[in-house]
Amino acid sequence: MKTSTLAAIILSLVILLFLSLIFIRPLSQSLKLYKLTTIYAQNYKDKNFLEVQKNMSFSQVHEIMGDPLEKYDWGDKKVWSYSRTDSGWNDFIGWESVRVFFKDGIVTDIAKIVF
Repeated sequence: MKTSTLAAIILSLVILLFLSLIFIRPLSQSLKLYKLTTIYAQNYKDKNFLEVQKNMSFSQVHEIMGDPLEKYDWGDKKVWSYSRTDSGWNDFIGWESVRVFFKDGIVTDIAKIVF
């Protein structure tokens, strides 16, 4: 392969990546395409997530949200994760992270972020 051909291929890939970050990600967020690459807990609903508030207990959150996909420790906090991604497409159209943070059994933070 000629050096000029290889350079053209690399340049094309860089341009494609740049365009995807500028156009595809914002478009996918406005169309909520990230929901296609996000795996949610079995009974997850956006409307239920909006009911979760700081100072709620484990049992109150569980009553509203059901079982999380994953529970883990993060420093001195417990985290309940209600979403994850397994898709290679998440670099292009993103995914939604839904998490509830607890300290001493009480909600301290609630996070819903689209990456």
